[in-house]
Amino acid sequence: MTTPSTPSTPSTPSWHVRRRWLPTSDGRGVHARFASHRRRRAARRDDDRWYDWFDDGGCCLDVFDGWVALAIVAAGLLAVVLFVFGGPVLMLGVDLVWFVVVFVVGAVGRFVFGRPWRVEARRGDERRDWFVRGYGDAARLRDTLQAEFDAGLDPRPDTRR
Repeated sequence: MTTPSTPSTPSTPSWHVRRRWLPTSDGRGVHARFASHRRRRAARRDDDRWYDWFDDGGCCLDVFDGWVALAIVAAGLLAVVLFVFGGPVLMLGVDLVWFVVVFVVGAVGRFVFGRPWRVEARRGDERRDWFVRGYGDAARLRDTLQAEFDAGLDPRPDTRR
């Protein structure tokens, strides 16, 4: 038994249909998306550094005084311990909380409020998008579109939104 297939040559690649959770970046990588932001920051930056404001003012503190030296050493050790262990643990906690919040908000928006799924068909540089409410309906449309493209048909998305 043979199955019909669309001839696919290097000049005419086949269609690839998938369901998308996030919008596309239109082929721009992270570097390209943030290049303009880096250029603006570089133009805004002066030759000043954060430590230029610090002036000791000819301080006459005797750092070898017993209690002062002990306090400085203890504060330095505490700062090193907090920097080495406290920062990464705190940032891990912040990252986990941020991940959970974004996931819950996205899931509520997608599943509870019925934000439509994007079903995308791509062939080379050409892209066609369909917007479908419901995860199962999007999966059925994806399978139907892939079958239609494989059969040689040319489905087009609705012009309505």
